[in-house]
Amino acid sequence: MPGQTGMRNLLIPFFAIAALCSCASNSDSGSGDPVGFSGIVGSNNTALSEIVFTLDLVYEDSLYLLTDSLFSLELYLNNREWGSFTSTTIDTTGFESVKDQGNLMTNDPVQYLFVTNDQSGKDSLNTAGDYSIALRKLLSIQPGDYVAEIRYVSWINNDGELVKRPVRDLIPFTLTADMRSLYIGNFTSNIKL
Repeated sequence: MPGQTGMRNLLIPFFAIAALCSCASNSDSGSGDPVGFSGIVGSNNTALSEIVFTLDLVYEDSLYLLTDSLFSLELYLNNREWGSFTSTTIDTTGFESVKDQGNLMTNDPVQYLFVTNDQSGKDSLNTAGDYSIALRKLLSIQPGDYVAEIRYVSWINNDGELVKRPVRDLIPFTLTADMRSLYIGNFTSNIKL
């Protein structure tokens, strides 16, 4: 019968939308979760949305790299991509520095602050595709011991050239229940120019 096929085609999207709406209403916990999926995470899981740390880059002769910010820092959590991040900008004018191979270097430690909280890659989620991407990128983990890994970092040197260097730092940390933000420490990495 032709009428039944048309009705079935109308009911299938209706039930799919109803199922999605019921999931969305359960996930709105009002907890300030930027992606809005805290309800999807089970009771034994924690939606970790922010890792905070500082990083110093040291050249071979104990000189610290001096630039206004670091970017494209690749961070992995238990070998799963957490994202690529930029440090906060610092004022470099108060440092005494020397130029070495196009880079400014200083004897004083320069701590670059990273607040790695951009999980969705978008400020707002409008389409089903946006939500799908956000769900895939959302990393919910159970409380326990983990290792964050920094793989690469980039900066613009004093000559205006892009510099990208491998940085292999393994940072162990422990996640406790209901933690959304975690400071994992200050780290010093050796680099080669």
